[in-house]
Amino acid sequence: MQFNRTSNRTSKTIQAFLLTSALGLGLATSAYAESMPKQPASGMDASSFTKMDSNQDGVVSTAEAKTAGVPAQTFASMDANRDGKISVEEYVKASPPASGKIN
Repeated sequence: MQFNRTSNRTSKTIQAFLLTSALGLGLATSAYAESMPKQPASGMDASSFTKMDSNQDGVVSTAEAKTAGVPAQTFASMDANRDGKISVEEYVKASPPASGKIN
């Protein structure tokens, strides 16, 4: 009988350790992902953003968008914070998902 109690206690200790480790790993991964710079979701998005950002400063200005043929109304709808530039984050949020389906 003593062996079963010890075995159960050991098993529960191992389960608790594994659960805690998995949770810690998940939190660490989430924190790491948040610290990474945002990139456009698909290769097509990345290349179109890069093409529009002709001076490679990390944002698309109204002039760059106009040169790329982006209508002013489309630019305005993508410029979420209304600073006159489209950041990578704004571009990704305004772009349809990689599947091509719009939610």
